[in-house]
Amino acid sequence: ISRAIRRAAELGDGWSPFPTAPGLASAAKTAAITSVDDLERGIGRVRELREKTGRTGPFDVCCGPFSWGAYHGGGPAEPLIAELRAMADIGVTWSTLGFRNDSVTETCCDIERFAADVVAHL
Repeated sequence: ISRAIRRAAELGDGWSPFPTAPGLASAAKTAAITSVDDLERGIGRVRELREKTGRTGPFDVCCGPFSWGAYHGGGPAEPLIAELRAMADIGVTWSTLGFRNDSVTETCCDIERFAADVVAHL
């Protein structure tokens, strides 16, 4: 179990993992998280440790979606919607997104597209 998971479970009120390819995981000294299944296993470890240490109460999990890049690059919304629902089902309480554009106008357009394509269906 990683030190981050242990600290989150024993000391914190939340955990903020991030999608991590194996190469980056090694450099960041963390576990690879490449899918919702990997994330679910990590959340399970946190829950187990919280239970063992008697920690109760709300516990937030924040993680950005794995398919964000494909959607933000112009891909369809359906895979992202399905993934966000699956993440909620395993215990993710909120998510982060990064809009990378050259102007405020482009970012506002992307946010409007996201609201219509994704948020409206969650």
